[in-house]
Amino acid sequence: DQTGITHVFTPVAGPHGTLTPSTPQTVNDGDTIAFDVAADSGYTIDSVSGCGGMLVGTTFTTAPVTADCEVDAAFALDVADIVFRDGFDPSAR
Repeated sequence: DQTGITHVFTPVAGPHGTLTPSTPQTVNDGDTIAFDVAADSGYTIDSVSGCGGMLVGTTFTTAPVTADCEVDAAFALDVADIVFRDGFDPSAR
């Protein structure tokens, strides 16, 4: 019986974005937790991993936890947002 056993999910967001909740979460053995993933303006979600979870849209849900674990989120520059920022048109040769 796993009653009374708890584990800690620790969210780690790289620069240019956030995980919510942003502080470590204590949950009961076998529970899952969902994190909202948000990229700053001009950035996109590059990857979110850890705790056997899966990213669907902007929500990362962990697998049922059996040990302490860490959710890591990485963010990347939104290439679509910067292509023409300097006025360069690749088709004008």
